[in-house]
Amino acid sequence: MKNNKILIFIGSLNIGGTEKQLVKILKYLNKFFTIQVFTIQEKGSLCKELESIGIKVIEPKYFFLNNKFFFYLFLIVQIFLLVVKLKPKIIHYYLPHSYLIAGIPLSIFFRIKKIMSRRSLNNYQKKYPFVKYIEILLHKQMDIITSNSNAISRQLIEQEYVKKEKILLIRNGVDIPNLKKKLISRKIINILCVANFIPYKNHQFLIESLGMISSKLDWELYLIGRDNFNYTEKYKNLAKKIGIDRKIKFHGSQNNITKFLKKADIGILTSDEEGCSNSILEYMSFSLPVIATRVGGNKDLVKHKHSGFLVETGNKKSLVDYLSRLIKNKNLRIKFGLEGLKIVKKKFTVKELHNQNLKLYKKLLEK
Repeated sequence: MKNNKILIFIGSLNIGGTEKQLVKILKYLNKFFTIQVFTIQEKGSLCKELESIGIKVIEPKYFFLNNKFFFYLFLIVQIFLLVVKLKPKIIHYYLPHSYLIAGIPLSIFFRIKKIMSRRSLNNYQKKYPFVKYIEILLHKQMDIITSNSNAISRQLIEQEYVKKEKILLIRNGVDIPNLKKKLISRKIINILCVANFIPYKNHQFLIESLGMISSKLDWELYLIGRDNFNYTEKYKNLAKKIGIDRKIKFHGSQNNITKFLKKADIGILTSDEEGCSNSILEYMSFSLPVIATRVGGNKDLVKHKHSGFLVETGNKKSLVDYLSRLIKNKNLRIKFGLEGLKIVKKKFTVKELHNQNLKLYKKLLEK
């Protein structure tokens, strides 16, 4: 099967949920296929993991061009020539940026099998309505469209007119840590939020809600995530304004968050939208109770009042009530954490992630 060449398109390999999942998948599939990755932007920090096992990662040659028109023109030419030279059996698009940029010019290659992986809700289409119509046309050319949550599958069927039989649900997968979490009673309860600093992750809602928690409760919040737009300063000022700046620790982007997961007592995510959150799965794999907003794929992951709590977006009172309960009640944290771990072991393992993707590629190649 190594003779079969697979070409992957993605925006970049900087640290993010989709990027981390893709690296897990490709490190496994590299045993069976010849894989190359093309990033529409820079390679990103995760590319080293792939290059170290012989997977070639290519980025645009023309970063020096300030004119966007010429940059994208030469980028499309580069992509076109790469496909002509490589002659891949399968092209796989991850995330909208790569799908739109590479999908349109590569439409003429009818004999190449094509996959698109939708990893988030399609809310971005509301901002750019023309994108929806382009994607609907591109969907028709795909052999398979994968999603990682039921919410995304429903959107594809109901709003983008994709036939149900063309959609394949492949859930995210996480490694289950081989360790026993020390159930120590801490005076200060550590709350962990792993989310890049982008608006829809809604850190502001989280910080403002924390400001409403009783001052009698001892807690600290660890914020981990990439910040390309200087939101950190904004949130530091917000925390200072409401008097909780000493309780919030900003740790920036981290390649390995294991040490934070080990120290954490509660995992939290207050996004306005989610596909299938890698962060929530990582919390659950470390037996953490989870509080998350009731959006997108979060409802597939967190079983309300069994492995954590789901709150409506913007409902600060509900978030404060649930968080206060978990901070006060160690037994409830343990109970929810163990339930979450059971869910991950049953549905969201890396082994299942690997098997599903290998099965998909083999099926397409056999056609």
